[in-house]
Amino acid sequence: GLQNPVRICQIHNNTPRFATLYDRLRRMPAYSAYIFNAKTSSCQPDRLSTWFIEPQLADNNWIGESMTVNYLYQQLGNKPEKTVFKQKIFDSQATNCDYEDSGFDRGHLNPNCHQDGEGRTATFTLTNAVPMYEDFNRKIWYSQYENIVNNELKKNCTSPSIGYIVVGAVSSQTIVNNRLYVPSLIWAAVCCHSVKNSFSLAFWADHYPRPQQYKVTCDSISNLESKLKQYITSASIFSGGCK
Repeated sequence: GLQNPVRICQIHNNTPRFATLYDRLRRMPAYSAYIFNAKTSSCQPDRLSTWFIEPQLADNNWIGESMTVNYLYQQLGNKPEKTVFKQKIFDSQATNCDYEDSGFDRGHLNPNCHQDGEGRTATFTLTNAVPMYEDFNRKIWYSQYENIVNNELKKNCTSPSIGYIVVGAVSSQTIVNNRLYVPSLIWAAVCCHSVKNSFSLAFWADHYPRPQQYKVTCDSISNLESKLKQYITSASIFSGGCK
């Protein structure tokens, strides 16, 4: 089960963007839930080099929206001593330093190419990332999940229909730098809600360091829920008609 979980309303530039359930002990999100809002034609956006942290996880009195560590320190009125400040962040969540020379990508759950404008920037928070093997992140999950959904929903889930998506990760026992838990399974549930014709899709893939064996399964949400019950006691992703 989750260890010391916290629900995060992911706010960027004073605007709520998406939601995350974050496992504090494992320093990884269990899932991120978002509304599909892509406007571009392709899933090949620019990536930020420095990702955001969530100040409120380090201190309840700090600002409750994503920003860089340096910008946060500039904004604090009553500044703690710098080493104390950095330690509070280090103890509360994953940091950019955790990924340096780790051999892992910061893998989006809510991918930036499923968003637009500042919503895209907002996805670059470390509470929305899990350690992913490079080939899995940049080739397999990108091409067989992110890009497929991007094309499908822009074609068949246009306004007034709404695309609701939940992307999650199941932890393994592999730990990076004694800090980050590496997922053993990545999954996604997609629901296009429409008054006339709702539809749904589900995806999942084992995550391990053998790229020649990577395979993303596309199936029903009910079968995904059955798959997740191998790891958790119960799984019900969407209420209503999206099964």
